[in-house]
Amino acid sequence: MNKLDVNFIEDQREGEMIRLGKQRFDSSLRKNYEKGRHGVTPAYIYLTKELLLPVATKIDEFVEARSREAGNAMRGRPKVTLEPLIELSDNKKVALIILKSVIESVSLGKTLVQSATDIGSMVELEINNLIFKRTLPNLHAKILKDLVNRTRNLQHKKKVFAHSLTKYNVPIIPWSIEKKVIVGEQLISLLIEATGVVYVDNRKVANNKTRNYLRLNPEVEKRIASKNSQIGVLTPFYKAMVCCPNLWSSPFNGGFVNEYLAKQPLVKTNDYNYLHSLETLDLKDWYSAINYIQSVPFKIDPKMLEVYSNIWENNLPLANFPSQESFLNAEGKPANVFRPTDIDTNPLALLRYKRDCKVVYENDLARTSKVLSARINYEMAKESSAFSRIWFAVQVDTRGRIYYIGTGLNPQSDEKTKSLLCFADAERIGKRGIYWLYVYTANCFGFDKATFEERYQYTLD
Repeated sequence: MNKLDVNFIEDQREGEMIRLGKQRFDSSLRKNYEKGRHGVTPAYIYLTKELLLPVATKIDEFVEARSREAGNAMRGRPKVTLEPLIELSDNKKVALIILKSVIESVSLGKTLVQSATDIGSMVELEINNLIFKRTLPNLHAKILKDLVNRTRNLQHKKKVFAHSLTKYNVPIIPWSIEKKVIVGEQLISLLIEATGVVYVDNRKVANNKTRNYLRLNPEVEKRIASKNSQIGVLTPFYKAMVCCPNLWSSPFNGGFVNEYLAKQPLVKTNDYNYLHSLETLDLKDWYSAINYIQSVPFKIDPKMLEVYSNIWENNLPLANFPSQESFLNAEGKPANVFRPTDIDTNPLALLRYKRDCKVVYENDLARTSKVLSARINYEMAKESSAFSRIWFAVQVDTRGRIYYIGTGLNPQSDEKTKSLLCFADAERIGKRGIYWLYVYTANCFGFDKATFEERYQYTLD
């Protein structure tokens, strides 16, 4: 096969990588949208980062102006709004609360009052958190550390803190619904003034009855859609290349053949000023090293592919392969967890049962992820075995560390996946090479604290 044919095949493969990556991204996006989790999608995260500083600045200006106007004589609604912001003092945190709450409210179709209540509740929680921290600093730190290690669920964290405030008699004054709405509405107003990202839409919901909702600005909606499309194209499902990657001579030209994938810079960073500064430096030796590494051809080892296939197809519990059988029963409950008979009357038994179940649920979630990874690597290896030579493009981070680009299958994968690869151009390793191979073999069997000579002899024996 000549070079033109190989380059054509590679261009076709890279187009398929983009299609598969966009398909995967769209699927993830759809699931998050269906659950009302717009705020965790990449386009909304970019939007939040972009608007955070303008909103925080607007809050600073509001606090400064109101404090200067009324001083200690302030009463009523202005005082209700201002006091929490003064107490919190960290207006970037407040800005983040507003942005996340508003995005969630828009996605879930909440009314303006519901959105304001949510924001007011979050501000109240932050203030109570500060009171808890000042009153019982050691206990607060212990509970916070425990929650960080145990869960990412915000609602659960809020419940635990609320329970702790009551249990340890932390001196707080609960907010009324009216106060939450007043604070929330004022912060939404500041968001609209600072960014115009949303507007209030007065909708007719019944005869002679209207209700206010928050809606995204149409221009922002277009930007979100455009950003999602861009990210979908630039999150490909990377596979091995069937031709040598293009050589790098600057941070912007090298690696993949396809014009979209080739746009990705050599250094993984969003700081384009830094990338352009590299163009002015003499980095010939560095580019030579990068180009040499990515020009080394590999191939799929047919013997190891057969071993991998045998383990995988027969679901054998070997070599860190995950079990393909679920730890849950047909009803989705832990299969091998004993359920005590006195669980309804014994709180301690219930607690132990829940903890045992939690471990099984977490293990099954990890198992599912490992099974998916092992299956993808297996399929990619089978596909790549049709080629006598494959290559892997590379990227580096800002510290110069080199990473092979590949979804799963690449020379930096886990041990069982790496075992599928070997160099396309074999060379004899010689006596000294055999010596170090035996040393490494001893390491793999756990005999890694002895001298090199003892390890060599261990393997020989």
